[in-house]
Amino acid sequence: MIRLVRPENDVEDILNIYAPIIQNSHWSFETEVLSTLDLQNRVEQILDTHPYLVMEFEGRVLGYAYATRLRNRVAYYPSVETSIYMHPDVHGKGLGRKLYSKIFSI
Repeated sequence: MIRLVRPENDVEDILNIYAPIIQNSHWSFETEVLSTLDLQNRVEQILDTHPYLVMEFEGRVLGYAYATRLRNRVAYYPSVETSIYMHPDVHGKGLGRKLYSKIFSI
């Protein structure tokens, strides 16, 4: 199921997907793993203006995608940047494509 994120419930699962990416790659441009509170604040901030979705199966978050403002200048307001992260267990199964398609349909 693809649904809107529930920050108070989903942040731990999101962090479990995101932390290894921060630690083992350069994809995210983060240098330090965020605290649960910092990530929850970030998710809530994004939700104020843009969609933040999770893909859930049997109570487990398998991936997430969100859109954020590209830049803060007014001329850029119609433009967004999107991100998607999937749990390694589901790579190559087409689930990321479904999640990404949903974020673009909103």
